[in-house]
Formats: sequence, C-alpha cells, structure tokens
Amino acid sequence: MQEVIHKEDRVFLGYTREELSKAFDKVANSDNWKDEIEATIPASDFDIVNSAVIFFTGGGLESVKQFERDGEAFLEVFGQGYYVHIGA
Repeated sequence: MQEVIHKEDRVFLGYTREELSKAFDKVANSDNWKDEIEATIPASDFDIVNSAVIFFTGGGLESVKQFERDGEAFLEVFGQGYYVHIGA
C-alpha cells in the first residue's frame, strides 16, 4: 500500500510549503505577486527566501547590494518574477 503524502508535508529544498509561503510573503510584490521582486532582506534569510522565490515563480533571486545596519548584514535582492519565468 502506498503512503499518503499530504500536500502541506511536502518539502522543497528542505522547507515545508508553510515555511516557503511565509518567506515568499516577505518579498512578494504587494501589487501582484507574479511581478518583479525588489526587496531588502537579512542576509541570514537568503537561503529560505531564495528557495521560496524559486518555488513560487520558477526562478531565483539575484543579490544586487550588500550592506550592514546596526551590525547585521542585509541584501538588496531582485527577482524577475513569475511572468518572466513562464514566458508571459
């Protein structure tokens, strides 16, 4: 008998869908999630945020600038968005 895998238990690059969704919501374009992404994130969040962007849009993020604020490293990131990755 095959094991039933529930949708919420599936993982992508080691993350659950819930984790990916929360990370994506932090950077998604607020007007339309399928548009380009321009955001500033803590450098320590890059792996999960990049994984989330790949999962939801089909392509990853590019780090365009690195800087420190109050001793913490941050990245300005850019992603082309869902429309570009699907060829719309």
